[in-house]
Amino acid sequence: MMSMARGLRLGIMFSRRRNCNYYSYDESCRQAKKRWRSNDNDDLMKKKKKSGKESFRLSKCSQQQQDGRKTRRRLRKGDIVNLSQILFTETRDFLITYKDRARPVQAKHMQGKFVVLHFVPLVPWTARLRLWVSSLVEVYEQLQPKGCFEVVFIGVEVDTNPLNSSLKDLFEEKFSTMPWTAIPLEDIQSIQTRLGFPVSRYIDAFTTFSFVIDPMGIVLQCGADDDFLLYGAPGFPFSDHKIQSLESQDKQLLKHPTITQLLTSPGCDCVINKDKQEVPVHHLEDKVVGLYFYENFPIDNTTEHILKAYEQVADKEKFEIVLVYLHNTFTTSGRASEESFWKSFNKMPWLALPFKDPRCSSLQLIFKYDKVFEDPDPDPRLVIIGPQGKFFDAYGHHILNVHGTKAYPFTRQRLAELAAEFVKKVRLDMLWDPNTYFRQKDGSKVKMSQLVGKRIILIVENSTHDWANLFPKFWCMLKARYFRMKGKDDGFEVISVTYKDKHPLFSLKSKDKDVASVPWLRHRPFGMKSKSLELLLRIFKEDYGLLAFDHDGRVVRRTSHPTIERGNMDFPFYSGSLEKELLKEINTKFEDDCYWFQGGFGWE
Repeated sequence: MMSMARGLRLGIMFSRRRNCNYYSYDESCRQAKKRWRSNDNDDLMKKKKKSGKESFRLSKCSQQQQDGRKTRRRLRKGDIVNLSQILFTETRDFLITYKDRARPVQAKHMQGKFVVLHFVPLVPWTARLRLWVSSLVEVYEQLQPKGCFEVVFIGVEVDTNPLNSSLKDLFEEKFSTMPWTAIPLEDIQSIQTRLGFPVSRYIDAFTTFSFVIDPMGIVLQCGADDDFLLYGAPGFPFSDHKIQSLESQDKQLLKHPTITQLLTSPGCDCVINKDKQEVPVHHLEDKVVGLYFYENFPIDNTTEHILKAYEQVADKEKFEIVLVYLHNTFTTSGRASEESFWKSFNKMPWLALPFKDPRCSSLQLIFKYDKVFEDPDPDPRLVIIGPQGKFFDAYGHHILNVHGTKAYPFTRQRLAELAAEFVKKVRLDMLWDPNTYFRQKDGSKVKMSQLVGKRIILIVENSTHDWANLFPKFWCMLKARYFRMKGKDDGFEVISVTYKDKHPLFSLKSKDKDVASVPWLRHRPFGMKSKSLELLLRIFKEDYGLLAFDHDGRVVRRTSHPTIERGNMDFPFYSGSLEKELLKEINTKFEDDCYWFQGGFGWE
């Protein structure tokens, strides 16, 4: 099953693949197709006798079969094509290359090879279009020497041509970047006729469309461009089985990634320093290593942040960074070069993978680095790998950028520890003085001094977050626990507090269902300049949450997504630790949107 991340990144490509239609010409399939068409027509005749128009269409189809004409059905992966009938004509039995037009490539050159039919729109270059083509060029350069792989460029005329350039100029412009063969420009219309394939439905000014066909003529992949981009040469022959195998390997590796596993491959077990000296990867095994995915960009604040942290930490801790210089992303394709690599790397004190090292693409795939990220800012990522693979964290840059070196080794686990350290310093008496009063359901008052020594759950909310609607299951369970415990233990209390004026819960005019539904104590709304509110908002970034205070007034639970464990009657109705619940919340937030943490927790 293809990974969800892959589908999200390149949804347009999968959409094309799902709708991919192709026509087969293989003689061995003719009888099976005829039976299929016959059965299909029988069903249609039974179901579609509603109009004379449809009857005419069916009779026309039958007449074509009787006349011996080919009635083609739309095929999918696994079907068989006759490649010679597609690529060559009665008057042309060759393909051309850009560098040597005088020496055409004969049909026999394609025998016994995996062939990619690479449809490219004849429009001026765009960054996205260049990315698709360059990704296949990189694959071709690695596979072509093995003698089993060939690509055929097929130009496609599309409606979008903003500069109204001539087709010949656009064809030559594209072909000049391609080391493989092509169908001559004058024949591109006839190949579409022979295919009967509606290319215009699956291609536009920004995308290419490719078929992968094996030596037996079996269509392995339709719309394989995303596979070339994501998997590179290791994805060969780009069958579903091979892609699934690679994804399975990556999934297994992420369960316990070590720097040796990530940075070594056959014939490659070293990284380099800026003096071009090789450093064995096994020297990094006992260190915390940051894999810095770097896109050369004019404004480079990311490197500045990492450089400052590196200078502070590297001398004190076993910490190293390895530069992964990206050349095949939306923002770098066509402008990253060996020269730009060394220009950037010479300003950095750490190690690096060589320019265009295959391990760079492998790491991008493993850690789901988005190659088609189209925001003008790159997506900087510092993946943290612990000693001997004890831990890893893909959000190292965001953590370092917001929390600095105190968050070393820049993991979410460390953030949970820092958050817990802050919350454990909070005491109940830091929020209210002894003379503060709370209202009961019947309107009577209870002073803070009367709550000393009790176990208390404090619910912090505002007018935009109604807990009864936001967490209905928790709300009902808390009310049940409250009534049950209050009947047996007077040492337990719940307090609701808000910081928005005129909240419905505090309207003196309303003895309404909102007031009646809250059986516990309520505090009058905080003023926006209240020091207590300031402290609570530092604890809860989302402006709402739950704090549980033990007998001595110290915090034993803090959460913005409260739950009550079924059957757990022990205060605070959660068996995990403070750090564990904080880590769970941090993980959820980072996975939903890591930029949520750009403003920090508030406890820094």
